[in-house]
Amino acid sequence: MKILILKNRIFFFYVIFFLIPVAPLKALANSLPQVAVIPFTVNAEKDYSYMQNGITEMLTFHLSTQGKTKVIDQEHIAEAMKDIKGTLTYEKAEKLGRDLKADYIVYGSVSVFGNQVIVQGKALDLRGSKLPVHLSKELSSVDGIIPEINGFAGEIKKTFFITAAQQEHTKGAMESEKSKSTDSSYIITHHGSEEKAMIGFWKSEPIDTIIHSLAVGDTDNDGIKEIVILSPHAVDLYQIHQSRLVIKQTIFSDDDLNLISIDIADINGNGFAEIFVTSLNALKNTVSSFVIEYNQGVYSKIIEDSSLYFKVVEHPTLGKQLLGQMQRTGRADIFSGAIVRMVWKNSQYEPTDPVLPENTANALGLAFGRLLNTAEDICVSVTRDGSLIAIDSSGNRCWSGKGPYAPLPFYFLLQKEEPGVENRQYYPMRVGINNTEDGKNQLIVINNPNNSGSLLSFFSSNDQAHIKGLSWDGIGFAPSWETRNLSGNITGFVIDDIDQDGEKELVASLILETESVLGGHPKSVLVSYDLKQIKE
Repeated sequence: MKILILKNRIFFFYVIFFLIPVAPLKALANSLPQVAVIPFTVNAEKDYSYMQNGITEMLTFHLSTQGKTKVIDQEHIAEAMKDIKGTLTYEKAEKLGRDLKADYIVYGSVSVFGNQVIVQGKALDLRGSKLPVHLSKELSSVDGIIPEINGFAGEIKKTFFITAAQQEHTKGAMESEKSKSTDSSYIITHHGSEEKAMIGFWKSEPIDTIIHSLAVGDTDNDGIKEIVILSPHAVDLYQIHQSRLVIKQTIFSDDDLNLISIDIADINGNGFAEIFVTSLNALKNTVSSFVIEYNQGVYSKIIEDSSLYFKVVEHPTLGKQLLGQMQRTGRADIFSGAIVRMVWKNSQYEPTDPVLPENTANALGLAFGRLLNTAEDICVSVTRDGSLIAIDSSGNRCWSGKGPYAPLPFYFLLQKEEPGVENRQYYPMRVGINNTEDGKNQLIVINNPNNSGSLLSFFSSNDQAHIKGLSWDGIGFAPSWETRNLSGNITGFVIDDIDQDGEKELVASLILETESVLGGHPKSVLVSYDLKQIKE
């Protein structure tokens, strides 16, 4: 056993000292950005202290750039950490960084359980201008730690330390365009002969929850729109005040329900937009959806314990339409029910026109409208394997495209096929339509790569989440633009005028952290993109 540990130690330091040069020892000026590299916590039965030192040295080397950044001395860090007890959480890391007068802080952990190695890391911009950078990987041996740390350092440099040329490019774009936010950046890449910088990017302060879904609407008819945020067991109302996301109130909370999707529309026509919540029971094997509406100062349920998946779509001529799909216990899967248009009748929502036949799609992963830029309505849905298909009004498949458009980490429990083994089916990612002024409608999709649907894989991908705009070119849906890659995972989006300035924004929910990452608390943010400058 000692021989094996010694071999690992020799190999680890061999890579450090022979594959990377010695970091410069000359101290940089105090005016340079300060980086605090906190020694990674190592959880293992064996002594892996050499690994902790090696990771610190590697990150210090990569993040020490002559004339550009300075890594704070480890002695100062050790002194500042004396009073910190327990796991280094998000909040503790922020405070530690500020105590060290750091601009950035990097921390993480390595856990070794037999042949399973889990590497987790996080880098925070304490100035608040950049989103955090995450690392979360499951490895089969400690040998894989080195390339993961190298990649993590590379992502930190790419995200935080933009080059002088990029700064000049962004500065020029800001001078030529009026920004909606002081937090502007290069966020949209246009596909074609020219790439354009788009300004008008906003992100909220982190909120302490995992956002499952979001919707926007004036739910109390006071002329001010609310952002309705759906967490695992609660529905919260937020509003934008002076560019800040401020909670208004919690209108529903129930730990016995698993909430997965939310939409807003005034379907019953009484002037107050209903809030449609698709949810599952505590066992996740029955759909138990409900509808909330504002009435005389109180939000209350007008429909409860429904077996329907709810989805609101925006039609260019008909306005907002409600789609429903029945899910009963014992059905073959979550795609098996027919999708129908629904109207308010006899104090309930009743089906009218068929939209898609059985065994075609799941309503939560469906876009419906004039996506071919003709007068014909079609459906585009995310399939079981994460691909996209387009189906015309006759039920014929007119286009299909490979993904993968990975599913969300929310699942329905089907009947067991093997004793003792859960039979999970994950819900598809939300898709939608951007109804542009020139009539050339775009399909909007979320891309969270390297995700098999499980919670672990969903929150293991790093700096790859983005949103795409796809346009019909007569043959298929081709990319028109995409947002910059984000550190975290996107669970939903909505297109609406959230700040009520007369222009629509693309607003997405981004998960930064869950309880399982480094022992911290869940963290999510909203990010908003100004759509008025997106052109073909």
